[in-house]
Amino acid sequence: MKKQRLRMKAITLFLFALFALLGFYGIWSVTHYGSRWFSYAANPRLVSLRNNVIEGDILDWNGTVLATTRDGTRVFQESASARSAVVHILGDRMGMVSKGVESFHAGYLFGVQPSLTEAIRRLTHPGEPRRGNNITLTVDSALCEAIPGWMNGQALTRGKSGAVVVLNYRTGEILAMNSFPEFDPDHMTAQTISALDHPYFNRVTQALIPPGSTFKIVTAAAALEKGIGAETRTFVCSGSLPVSDAFSVKDFNHAVHG
Repeated sequence: MKKQRLRMKAITLFLFALFALLGFYGIWSVTHYGSRWFSYAANPRLVSLRNNVIEGDILDWNGTVLATTRDGTRVFQESASARSAVVHILGDRMGMVSKGVESFHAGYLFGVQPSLTEAIRRLTHPGEPRRGNNITLTVDSALCEAIPGWMNGQALTRGKSGAVVVLNYRTGEILAMNSFPEFDPDHMTAQTISALDHPYFNRVTQALIPPGSTFKIVTAAAALEKGIGAETRTFVCSGSLPVSDAFSVKDFNHAVHG
C-alpha cells in the first residue's frame, strides 16, 4: 500500500508539472505570437473589425500620412511613385505583401487594446464610430521615394531584383526600406500577382541575400579597430579564399583582382 501511495503521489506530481508546463507554454505562445495570430488575414475578428472600426493612420517620422481611411476605404499617398516606394513597408489591400505594417500591427491600428482615455470615451460616447490608433514609423517616405529613382538611374541596378535598407546604426531606426521590383498598390493586376519576379515579395524581411561588397565596410572597420596593420599590409586577391578543406569562398563570377 505504501508503495502504491508513493506511486500515486509521483504520478500526481508528474501530471501537475505537465499541466503547469502546458500552461506556461500557452502563456509564452500568446505573448510571443499573439500579434502574429491576430494579424493573420483569415482571422474572423480582424475581418469584423474592418467593418466596424475606422483603421488608424500610418505616418512617417516627418508626419507625412502614408495610409488613412476615407469613407471606409484604405487610401494611400496620391503620388504613384510614393505609394510604390513604401508598399513593402505598409502592405496592400489584398494582403499580398506579407507582414506589412497594415497586417502586423493591426492590433494597434484597430485599437484592440485602447488607451484609458479611448476606453472611457467609448463608454461615454457609445454611438460614435470606433477609431483605432495611429502609428508613426521611423522611415522617411521622401528618402524611400528617392531610392528607386537612383537605382533606376544606374545601369548595373536598373530593372534588377534586390533590396535597399538605410538605418541609423546608433539607434537601429530604419530610415528607408525598399524592395525591388516594386508595384503600385492602387493598380494591382493579375499580371502583377503572377509575375515571375514576385514584386509583392519583400526581399528585406523575407529573403536571405548575401551582403556582398557592403560587408567590406564591416571587415575593414574591424581590422582598423583591432590594429593588425591593415593600413600598410598588402592583400593579394586570387579569386577565392579557402575556409576549410571542403569549402572556399569565391568572388563573384570567379573574378581575380590581383
